Parts: sequence; C-alpha cells; structure tokens
Amino acid sequence: MASATTSRAAREGANNEGVLLGEAFQEWVDQGREGEEQTAQRRRAAELYRAMALPSRARHLWRYTDPMSFLPAALGHTAERAPAAPGLGVEAPEGGALVRLVPGRAPSIQISPTAQGLEVLPLTAPGAAADKIGGAVPPEHGFFEALNGAAWSGGVSVRLARGVALKGPVHVILDAGADASVSLPRVVVVAESGSELILIEEHVGGGELSGPVPGHSLEISVTELFVGANAQLRHVLLQNWRPGARGHVTTR
Repeated sequence: MASATTSRAAREGANNEGVLLGEAFQEWVDQGREGEEQTAQRRRAAELYRAMALPSRARHLWRYTDPMSFLPAALGHTAERAPAAPGLGVEAPEGGALVRLVPGRAPSIQISPTAQGLEVLPLTAPGAAADKIGGAVPPEHGFFEALNGAAWSGGVSVRLARGVALKGPVHVILDAGADASVSLPRVVVVAESGSELILIEEHVGGGELSGPVPGHSLEISVTELFVGANAQLRHVLLQNWRPGARGHVTTR
C-alpha cells in the first residue's frame, strides 16, 4: 500500500521542492515588489505548504496519478512591466470580456465597450480584488492550493458591479504554455449583490513531448468565486489541454 505521507527530503530530492524554502523563496517574493499584506500571505502559505505531506496515493483521486509529478522544478514571475500575452485574433464577446493568461506575460484583457459595470484587472493592479485571495480557497484547503497561494503569478481580477446583468460572458483562457513551462495562475471573481454573470474558464496549452525542450507543461491554478446576495453566477469549466500538458485545477 502506498504511504500516506512523503517526507520533505524526498520531495526536495526528486522535484526541487526547495524552490519554496529559505533564501530562494524570499528572493522570489522580493522580486514581486508586493505590499506587506500580500507578502505575508505568501509566506504563510509557503509555511503551510512545507509542513504538508503530498496527497496520499491511497485516495481514489490520486490512485493512477503520482502527485510528485505536479511539483514544479522552478518558479516564474510575471514581470511588473512584462508585455501582455498575445491576443487570439478575435474580439471580446459583445457585452462581455476576453482574458488570456500565459506564463511569464501580463494578462491580455479585452472588454466589450457595451460591458458597463464590468472591471477586469491584473490581480496585482491597484483596485484589483487581491484582498479576496484566500477567502474561498485558503492555503489550508490542500497541498497544491497552498503551493499556489505561496507562488501564484499572472492572476486576474474580475468584478461586476451591484445590480448589473452582463449581456455577454467573461471568457478567461488559462494557457499552460508549452515545452515544460510552469504556470500558477490565480483568478478572483466578484459578482456583487443583484448582478448576473456568466464566467467561462477554459484551460488550454501543452507542448509536444519531443522537440527543443521536451516535457510536460505544468499548470497549478486556483479560481475563487464570490457571489453577493441575490446575485447569479453561472460558471462553465472547459479543459482543452493538449497531450503535453499536466494540471491541477481548483475552483471554489
């Protein structure tokens, strides 16, 4: 029977879990130039992550998948002034928005001119709903949720104003990238009281298992949904990964 725990030393030796340890992690946090509150949240999540054991292979969810294969070998940062992810060559849906998240790039955000009352911002931007991070999916939720809480990069904030019924959907595309890239995106959605919103969360990407940099693309994502009184949020989750992608998705 598989062991219910895996030692920290074993994790580090196999997958360089040390990226969240000591000076290496502190240097990574400092590169983000975030405020004290967000930095403290990351440190707390990292402490919880380091204290947790990997999910047990005895659980049905992990019986046929080794959770160690989801540990990133390195962390990436979305640079403060990184260029936006390339668009998809299509316009935002009428009365809605189109968002694309790609590893290492700022979010690509298109908002329809008729989408009144809708605000879509990078999660690190002033006015974004960063204060909601961890409110629906705290780091205590699980091993990979704690990892994302400590090391998320490339997030987006979606907020719909009170009483607004959005005519079109907000389509958020999370691209895992290709050729062994690592992605830890965070999406925070706030539908204020009396509002109506359709959210399409689509996961794409993945590279070939051969080529200049062979290997799986890795995505560990968290989406948090906050629905006000008498608001309606319809959430559609699509997974369109190519064979060269591996991911762990949490939405709550």
